[in-house]
Amino acid sequence: MRFIHTSDWHLGKSLKGQSLLDDQAHILNELLRMLDDQRADALIIAGDIYDRSVPPADAVELFNEMILSVVERGITILSVAGNHDSAKRLNFGSQLFERSKFFLRTLVSADDDPIVLNDEHGKIYFSLLPYFEPSQIRNAFGIDDNITFDDAGKIFIDHARSKIPDGARSIAIGHAFITGGERSDSETQNVGGADNVNAAHFDGYNYVALGHLHKHQCMSSNVIRYSGSPLKYSFDEWRHRKGALSVEIGADGRAALEFLPLTPKHDLLVIEGMIEDVLTRTPTTDYVAVRLLNREQVLNARAKLEELFPNLLAIEKVNFLRETSTGGELKRAEGASVLDQFKDFFEYQTGDRLDSDQEAALIDCLRSMREEEER
Repeated sequence: MRFIHTSDWHLGKSLKGQSLLDDQAHILNELLRMLDDQRADALIIAGDIYDRSVPPADAVELFNEMILSVVERGITILSVAGNHDSAKRLNFGSQLFERSKFFLRTLVSADDDPIVLNDEHGKIYFSLLPYFEPSQIRNAFGIDDNITFDDAGKIFIDHARSKIPDGARSIAIGHAFITGGERSDSETQNVGGADNVNAAHFDGYNYVALGHLHKHQCMSSNVIRYSGSPLKYSFDEWRHRKGALSVEIGADGRAALEFLPLTPKHDLLVIEGMIEDVLTRTPTTDYVAVRLLNREQVLNARAKLEELFPNLLAIEKVNFLRETSTGGELKRAEGASVLDQFKDFFEYQTGDRLDSDQEAALIDCLRSMREEEER
């Protein structure tokens, strides 16, 4: 059996005010082509289908179109809810969907059985483990004591494994933070790693398809994998390779893996340098964040940069911000003039003193302001 492992679609997401819906529609079309090229038997979506619990209507419509396209191909869909999804809303129609081989688990339950699919070698058991909180595990399994995320993960996974016959080929699909995983800025994080789950709890599965972390990565075992998100959703992801995993399960249960890249409509780039150097770069319609290294203020920076980068999403003034964060406490002498206060502020922000030309320009500006007030 061959399936494509994906996760963290985050349909409806925006980045710095830029809607990514068109980019998501493009990447889902790329994913459909991958399903066709790989002659996949199943598609896995390991959580965070939507970016928020109440997704915009056009994001719901995009998901609907994608599901119809996959089902019409005769491809089975196996999916769980992520922490960004609303488990109760996403659960609507799940029992009906199973008639079309769209298997969706969103609610934590002790009653769910594994999904069983067949290939020429027999049965493969799929444990669908939606995102969970310790309190949900306590309620579902009748536990009175307080438990950690790791405790909850072990209880949930052990229970799922208990429903799989010994020696049977098995796959787990989950949405959780596995201890040791590399996070990104676009992911929800708990303080101090409180949401960690140990990878060892998945021992016994032939493959573990994970979602939650946006970087494609292998955990303690080669067969415990995050597929990563199909698009770059924060600027610290700009060097990530985005794609999906093609997984083939053989007769002996061994997983043959291949990471397949997906080509976005717009890439996400971070460009760093002095303004005069950045302005010599080749124009691009990709989404761009510029990190300017100039110490002095750059006039009309956005207008100049947008001529090269029409999809400019952010400008960061690196040295200016660095001086601000390390400049110490700003002290203003009591009774100091506006001129002296501004000179102190300028030095605090930049680490430099006003030169004679700058001070003369400031004096002229203050004089003009006073004259305007007196009129």
